[in-house]
Amino acid sequence: MNLALTDGHTIVATRFRNHPMEDPPNLYFSFGSEFAQDPDGLYRMHGEARGKRDTVLITTEPLTMVEEDWTLVPKNHIIVGMCSYAVLWLLLLCLD
Repeated sequence: MNLALTDGHTIVATRFRNHPMEDPPNLYFSFGSEFAQDPDGLYRMHGEARGKRDTVLITTEPLTMVEEDWTLVPKNHIIVGMCSYAVLWLLLLCLD
């Protein structure tokens, strides 16, 4: 089960399945300063284009074919993104 909640400042999303052999649905995240179009027309997550990393995308599948832009949330984990002083903090918490 994937579940995501946000209040506009903090986001909490889960990737969970209560079965020892089956994987839960996919959940990916990408973290950087902006998700924008490159000069070659492809969209990418850019590292520190504005001097800070304050953008996170959490999706069920990668939005681009650029593998290094996306991280799979591990099975039975929660991802938490919090904005604090213009810095986005990401935590991965294990539910096992």
